[in-house]
Amino acid sequence: MDDSRARVRGARGADAGAVARLAGELAQSFAEKFDLSYPALLTSEDACLLVAADGDDCVGYVLGFRHLTFFANGPVGWVEELLVTQDYRGRGLGRALMSAFESE
Repeated sequence: MDDSRARVRGARGADAGAVARLAGELAQSFAEKFDLSYPALLTSEDACLLVAADGDDCVGYVLGFRHLTFFANGPVGWVEELLVTQDYRGRGLGRALMSAFESE
């Protein structure tokens, strides 16, 4: 990451409001189920939810999943959602989120 103070970390329960706000930049259709989905994703063995946080402020997130396959002879992962808020774009946060996801 270039000049950003933001750091990537695992999402926490207290991040729910910030992640909902960020996800709202992608679509509004999720809103009615968010309160059910968020805690389920935090505890899911297959889900990976990471945030880019600048202090207590979440400025980006990545949500991905992993599962076993035959063709890869092991686990594979895919990203469903990736967002960095406009004010933090161009600083390498998207790359940092993807890199952290790949390392999980």
